[in-house]
Amino acid sequence: SIGGGPVFSYGTLDYELAAPPPAGTGQVDIEDADDTDITGRVGALFSLGEQTRLGIVYQSETELDMDGNTKVDPPGLDFNATLQLIFPQYVQVGGYHEFHDRWALLGSVRWEDWSSFDDIPVSVERGDAAIPRNWNDTYGVNLGVHFRATDDLLLQAGFAYDTSPVSDGNRTADMPVDRQIRVAAGLQYSLSERATVGGSLVYADLGDADIDADTVRGSYDNNQAIFAAVNFAWKF
Repeated sequence: SIGGGPVFSYGTLDYELAAPPPAGTGQVDIEDADDTDITGRVGALFSLGEQTRLGIVYQSETELDMDGNTKVDPPGLDFNATLQLIFPQYVQVGGYHEFHDRWALLGSVRWEDWSSFDDIPVSVERGDAAIPRNWNDTYGVNLGVHFRATDDLLLQAGFAYDTSPVSDGNRTADMPVDRQIRVAAGLQYSLSERATVGGSLVYADLGDADIDADTVRGSYDNNQAIFAAVNFAWKF
């Protein structure tokens, strides 16, 4: 089977950065910057037998030109500014195998084009510049298990690892991204032959995010995140 469709993205951003003028220090605030973009996602699923399936998914790149008002503190010139943020294209290949009617094993590998996030272009009324990032492509692996507790209840658990997109020397304090380790648990419950409701909880260890730049050095003692989600599906 083959599927695909459009992906609508909306982003909003408030950004603060130090801007030392010739006399003393200052700060630039970019407020209420936002943008939208429409991209696409396609995928294919192949059946290798009654118990085994193989799938591939491609997501195209999302580009948001965050246009907002800029204010300078101490009070000075106010102007419009645009930051270009890129969320990269990726390809993921995965497999699913049922050992019997209650247990199934899942796995996938993933590539993300984070080298496209080499810098953040900034456009202002006085000219253009760029905030360097120097990110690299990332690779990830995911493993999961499904357990059919009852005919209506499916329990899920998983583990994922992603490489770091940036080296210690290029990492910045405003985006302390490092290698990622995630563990997850979830469930799906069939309300009827057509309706299913479920939820999931994910804990992410985002690494020490060591910074070894020329002007800033350090690490993060608490660089973690928890994600919660609920879902509802209806089959036509």
